[in-house]
Amino acid sequence: GSSVERVLVSSFFSSEDRRKIQDTIQSIKKKRRSENNLIYAKRLFRKNLYKKTDARVSRDSILHGMAQDIINTGKVDGDFEAKILRREELAPPDFNSLAIPHPSEYCARETFAAVTTLDRPVDWGRSKVELVIMFAINQQDFHLFDQFFTFLIELSNSSEAISKLVNAGSYESFISQMVYFIEHN
Repeated sequence: GSSVERVLVSSFFSSEDRRKIQDTIQSIKKKRRSENNLIYAKRLFRKNLYKKTDARVSRDSILHGMAQDIINTGKVDGDFEAKILRREELAPPDFNSLAIPHPSEYCARETFAAVTTLDRPVDWGRSKVELVIMFAINQQDFHLFDQFFTFLIELSNSSEAISKLVNAGSYESFISQMVYFIEHN
């Protein structure tokens, strides 16, 4: 159900009344933005593609496992992993302790991401990675992906932010942290 916000104003409309109305409008807009960010985050980051591992694993085994999980959704073709590896060769997608593997072309029927958090950092080439976010990207969403990719690279500069995402412990907590960072970017 939708709630109704009410603002009590005086019979003689004043600047204080104007401020109350503006504050209420801003509050409603902020709440709506937050709800939209949560919906967007849950649509982008799928619960069934969120994994936490404390095992000692290699970059290649992570890439293979995540690519297979994405292929198993039926939203990409069987050559998805090859496209990921081709992109990895062109430019390693690791930024500080975050890796953002994505295919060399837009090839998904919809845009979404798989997430793996690593209790033991993995040597990715340029850095030791603790958080891997692998994207499957639909052609129509490339602008959105571009913006989100830039946001994630900026986020990777904050070891505190990455640590909070890695240590979230659950999908729900990961989503909450991600929404917080989206809203405070």
